Amino acid sequence: MNAPKTLVSVEPIAAMIQKAQNLLDEATALGQQYVAHSQDILGSGWGGDAANTSMVVSEQVNGHLGKMVSAHTELNNQLNNFSQQAQHQEESARTALNSVVDGAVGPTSV
Repeated sequence: MNAPKTLVSVEPIAAMIQKAQNLLDEATALGQQYVAHSQDILGSGWGGDAANTSMVVSEQVNGHLGKMVSAHTELNNQLNNFSQQAQHQEESARTALNSVVDGAVGPTSV
């Protein structure tokens, strides 16, 4: 008899967390480059309405980056929490089943 499979696998969750982190890193790097380039241009003596608009957009990009990092952190925490709960529930179910059927259920990967 084959060992039962875990119904809720945490591998896709771990992959989702990693992918979200990679995308956040990429977006953060691009946003920081934009802000740095905007500041460099303003530092070179560029002025007028276009310079002011560029600075406002740069500040908005920087603000959105902060919100994005905060949202990512919350998402990451929720996904990790779900993963831990799924593992705990699987272990509890396995223990309960093993107590009823003495050793009939072997360990499965979560």
